[in-house]
Amino acid sequence: MNNTWKLNRDGSLASFYRYFYAKDTLPNNGCDYFWLLCLGFVLMPFVWPAVLLNMWNNKIILRETTRWSKELQADVPYTYYYKNSSGFIQTGLGIILNFLLFIIGGLILGLFYKHFPSLSIFHLTSAILTTVLIYTVGLGFIGIAYYCGAYLIKQLAKIGPKRPETPEEWHAYYDKQEAKEAKRRAAYIHKQSHPSFFKMIGMRFMSYKEENCPLIEWEETKKAN
Repeated sequence: MNNTWKLNRDGSLASFYRYFYAKDTLPNNGCDYFWLLCLGFVLMPFVWPAVLLNMWNNKIILRETTRWSKELQADVPYTYYYKNSSGFIQTGLGIILNFLLFIIGGLILGLFYKHFPSLSIFHLTSAILTTVLIYTVGLGFIGIAYYCGAYLIKQLAKIGPKRPETPEEWHAYYDKQEAKEAKRRAAYIHKQSHPSFFKMIGMRFMSYKEENCPLIEWEETKKAN
């Protein structure tokens, strides 16, 4: 028999889910939400650099609008989370970045050791401290490189295509974006209506599971800025 969970849509777990999977929506099935959170916790140590990139580059913003209420027969205020880009959980990217942290940290320390072999950091006897040192140096280099790259991209963007300015230019821009979204939605609907054999198996499993899992009612606790 189904029961209902009432969870905080604006809480820390929900925020972690959004940024880990780079989604602006939350599942309404308790089983899906629980196991996807568990998967996120397990993978987080391996992919955290990519998740931080999601948080810095793909801000998920709480916005406010109105929607039609059949019960009240009127427009009512409605808040929702908006994701500015189609980011995704970059599991592979996160693992690559972690490897890069060690490789770059080792190369930088190797260069320092070549010129300053007497420094105390090169005489650590603890493998854990040595690993942390390499990781920290690599992290610092990646952070500096990221901010330098972001600054360079920002400067290059100033000489790129001109940002819409007039109302007509903005209307044309939004029409183009809506056309892209409609095309993407049509492709998604077509894919969903033509499932592969393995997709059918997954859908059958999900239909069975949903009959035995709690539903989620997401409660709003924050207002849009």
